Amino acid sequence: MKGLVKAAPIIVSVLCLVSLYFAFTIKGQKTQLNQDLTSAKSNLEQANNQLDRARRNLEETTAKLRQAETDLATAKAEVSAKDVELAQRRREIDQLTRAKTEAEERAAAARAEVQKINDEMAQLKQRLQALDVASIEDLTKKVEALTSENQLLGERLAGLNREKEALEARIQELTTTPADLRGRVTLAKSQWNFLIMDLGREQRVQPNSHFLVYRDSSLVAKARVTSVYPNSSVAELVPGFTKSPPREGDTVVLQKM
Repeated sequence: MKGLVKAAPIIVSVLCLVSLYFAFTIKGQKTQLNQDLTSAKSNLEQANNQLDRARRNLEETTAKLRQAETDLATAKAEVSAKDVELAQRRREIDQLTRAKTEAEERAAAARAEVQKINDEMAQLKQRLQALDVASIEDLTKKVEALTSENQLLGERLAGLNREKEALEARIQELTTTPADLRGRVTLAKSQWNFLIMDLGREQRVQPNSHFLVYRDSSLVAKARVTSVYPNSSVAELVPGFTKSPPREGDTVVLQKM
């Protein structure tokens, strides 16, 4: 009993030391846990921020994809309309070409008829030299009639030539873009490699015409017309000639060949 009483202070001391050890150990663990919790919260916040950015990027990408789909649908519609208008333009040019050919054939026939009459007049004049007066008077009337007919044929031939010249001028107008033509870019889609100009059929723009694109006085690109509408045209950018993406408001000038 006395030994236990004497050992009690030692036991208490040991227990205190053990308690202090565990308290210190628990405090260190608590500090570490707090640090881990703080780090976890920071990582969670960073993850949330990254998730927000990813969501925004996804929304932007989705919006761009929808816009791209819309642009693609518009481009397809424009190409379809272009095919229809191009076929109509070709039919118009074919009709004018046939009309021109017919006018040339009529003019050639008229020239042949005039030549035939001239030949007949020359033969009659030769025969006049060997005939009597009565025969001469009769032949003279024939010559006068042929002369009158010749004059009418000449007038007809002149009219046919004028018709042919008018048809040639119309064909030239339909197939040639005016040399001094210039306008503006109304829409530019560099990612789709095309632009739209405020020049069209009313300004005599022809498919496959080449335009130079200027910003102020600097050349920025070159474009080839692919579709022509009444007052606008679609042109694709020519590879190797684009120094900077065209923008709305840039000047377009027909490239002289």
